[in-house]
Amino acid sequence: MESAIKLGMLPAVPGMSAARERLFITALRLFAERGYDAVSIRDITDELGQQPGAFYGHARSKQDLLFELMHIGMTTHRERLHAAVLEAPDDPVEQLLALVREQVLVHLDYAPLARLIAREMRALDPEQQTTLQVIATKSRLELLAIIERGQASHVFAETDTFLVGTVLGDIGIRLTEWWTPDSARSPEQIAETYAGFALKLLS
Repeated sequence: MESAIKLGMLPAVPGMSAARERLFITALRLFAERGYDAVSIRDITDELGQQPGAFYGHARSKQDLLFELMHIGMTTHRERLHAAVLEAPDDPVEQLLALVREQVLVHLDYAPLARLIAREMRALDPEQQTTLQVIATKSRLELLAIIERGQASHVFAETDTFLVGTVLGDIGIRLTEWWTPDSARSPEQIAETYAGFALKLLS
């Protein structure tokens, strides 16, 4: 099997065994194709040519597997957005552009995983949802801090910071519903265009 990175399915996870990677990628593909509720543990292990008991060497339950997939996706999202901001010049405009570009790119790099996170959060228990929300909140607060710095220095217009932050925090999510690798628009083109949209919202 090709690596998870080449498949555009799952970010690299340090220490993940090849067997665990195969399970996670197979489950992610089936969840993305059929929906979480329509996929059973037997469906996953049948795809792998294994007995259902083999599943439990890697996850306690289907729900826990879903949570682990989402945790990988949201942690990667958080790390990439934060790194993009740190690498940008110390300027709110440049940091906003960098964050939005990366928001688009990380969604398109791992589109099936991004769709899973957007669609299936309800399937997790409240504690799992809270864990993921903590990760998402860190990125939202970083975005709001950039907006507020830009407003304080008068490079961004005064507007409802919470609402514009909500719009920008969700930017790019729906891209995964229609974009494909053979699209006429490259991820970089879309990222640059969306970054321009973001700047217009604050002009």
